[in-house]
Amino acid sequence: MHEAESGPIYTCDYTGAITVTIDGKQFTRTWWDMGGDTVTDFSPVAKSQLGIWDTQYDDDRAAWLRSRP
Repeated sequence: MHEAESGPIYTCDYTGAITVTIDGKQFTRTWWDMGGDTVTDFSPVAKSQLGIWDTQYDDDRAAWLRSRP
């Protein structure tokens, strides 16, 4: 995030995203960058079926929401 005259501007550190859908519903969305870093958003359905998952997306989103004015 950086400030502009019109207010805060939020940017994304990732280059692209790939979404996996199952039966027409989002299961996961993985963001990636050219350096090989990724982060995955697991849907509630994915979380219930997997039982455990990488929580980086959830943790990063929570930190981002706390940082918003």
